[in-house]
Amino acid sequence: MRRKAIAALGMAVLMTVGTCVPVLAADTEASGSDSSNATGQTTVTYTQPVSYTALIPSGVSVDKDNGATIAVSIKDAILETGKAVTVSTDVVGDKITVGTGDDTQELSFALTGSAKLDGTNPSCSFTVGKPASAFKTAGDHTATVTFTFTYGNVTP
Repeated sequence: MRRKAIAALGMAVLMTVGTCVPVLAADTEASGSDSSNATGQTTVTYTQPVSYTALIPSGVSVDKDNGATIAVSIKDAILETGKAVTVSTDVVGDKITVGTGDDTQELSFALTGSAKLDGTNPSCSFTVGKPASAFKTAGDHTATVTFTFTYGNVTP
């Protein structure tokens, strides 16, 4: 019984030490002598992380005669070459329903331009159409649109 306990303790110590020892790539060896210098090279790499800030307006008022434009953009973008931030919404089809109960209207909703944003094209717009007629009640009639910014490869 005592042998098993000592063996178990020894294995525990070995596993603990094994997790603490870092795994490194093989070092480059260079030999030198009194008549020649030892030389070698190493690669120094810094990886810049991808980052950007998405800007979405907190609210947009729809004009009864002209509709509205929702401009979304990215700023402080640090992106990889050949990659972009794609903007999408939760709008199904090309209309959003504004209002509540039986006092609702469908307003047109469309992307203007490209939804692929990068350092040279940092913004895009969505147009919201005007109401077809007056609402039955006065006051604010709202809908919520969720914008999603997704980082990835630029595809045509």
